[in-house]
Amino acid sequence: MAIISENELTGNARSLWLKALSSLEQRQLDYAISLLQATVKEVPNFLDGRKALRRAEIQKKKSEKKKLFVLGGSGLGVMKIKN
Repeated sequence: MAIISENELTGNARSLWLKALSSLEQRQLDYAISLLQATVKEVPNFLDGRKALRRAEIQKKKSEKKKLFVLGGSGLGVMKIKN
């Protein structure tokens, strides 16, 4: 199982890869992840695609945690205890 480089991608896989890179630059993580998943599905030996997919998933998870923390903290400050 030989590793495929970006230069060896052809046709649809190359198009998906370039769109995914563009989406990553624009921080459109959901769209980039879907494109990268399609690329890796089509070309399983494409290591750079797998690495980019993993980075995008990690970035998305980190951003979700930050949003959850911000939303959770603001709700607590507003709560009042009534006797």
